[in-house]
Amino acid sequence: MEVLEIKLSRQKHTLLGIKLIDNDSWIILNDNPGDYILDGYRFVNKRFIKRETKLADDNIKNKILNLKYQSDIIKPLEAIPIDNYKIFFSYLKEQGVLVEVTLETDEYILIGKIVDVFEKSFVLEKISTSAIIFGKENLKFSLVRCVAMKTDYLRSFELYLDSEK
Repeated sequence: MEVLEIKLSRQKHTLLGIKLIDNDSWIILNDNPGDYILDGYRFVNKRFIKRETKLADDNIKNKILNLKYQSDIIKPLEAIPIDNYKIFFSYLKEQGVLVEVTLETDEYILIGKIVDVFEKSFVLEKISTSAIIFGKENLKFSLVRCVAMKTDYLRSFELYLDSEK
């Protein structure tokens, strides 16, 4: 598998992860937030990629991440419709999972559940870092640089929120 480092326009930090799926609109990474951790999935909007670099095969990080990679994770991801924004965000809404949405800057992310999808936008019910729902925001598809799901951080919030029901 390829380990990619991706630089997005107008963002300070680069993304790193194992490339799982790549089409005309999105790259899906098994996200590497630091060290040798693989944590969840990051959908990277290709419209905002400034630079994409494949780590060298002899790079220690590449070797370790490939040893940790589990090939069975791709099959469920192949079912996610990423060719069309509206269908993709509708799928995430139907799944009812918490997502992390990155817009223009990587200094500010939104966490929440998608509660409505329109022709060119979706509504995110936002959740604070204290796991409190604090409002809804309508976000245009065209502004979304990344969407992350199934990270440890998001799963932790899901566990907490489920326990509070």
